[in-house]
Parts: sequence; structure tokens; C-alpha cells
Amino acid sequence: MNEIYTMPHTNGTTNGVTKRGVSQKIINDAVGVVKSKEGHEKTDYSRWRLKDDRGCQTWHYLTSDEDIKAWPQSTADKYFLGLDTVCLRLARLSFP
Repeated sequence: MNEIYTMPHTNGTTNGVTKRGVSQKIINDAVGVVKSKEGHEKTDYSRWRLKDDRGCQTWHYLTSDEDIKAWPQSTADKYFLGLDTVCLRLARLSFP
């Protein structure tokens, strides 16, 4: 009789899938969530930073103003978030 052995994954399950527990549920008072006049909720895009560690990209949400000053948003961060990347000084120049 052939027996099938399955190797557990790093998360402890055999198929790599985990069930969402209490710690993974979205909470109502999430950090950085802003409610618009229409009642839509979203995070403040100016607080997101993309960290690239040897090709492993992770997004980080900065909660304090000190962190924002220490880690300014790059042009790449703004581009991926859909924010304006044009320098305002260049946009105001007039060409003949």
C-alpha cells in the first residue's frame, strides 16, 4: 500500500494556507485610516514608504511625524501610489 506523506510548510499547515484568525481580521479603528466627506475610508498615501531590501519590496506606513521627516517619500514611492511626481518649480516655467 502506498502512503502519501506531506511536508508541513513554514506556517505549520500542509498546503500552505492559513485560516484567518482574530489577529488577521480588519479592525474598525485601523491606524492611518481617513474618512472622506462622502464616508469613504482610505489611508493617507503621503505616509507610505517602499523599502527595497535586495529585491524584496515591502510597504511601510509611518505613524509619527518624526518618522516622516527622517524617511522622506521618494519619487518612486509617489509614482507607485499614484501621487504627483512633477517638480512644481519645473511645471511653472514657461517656454517660448
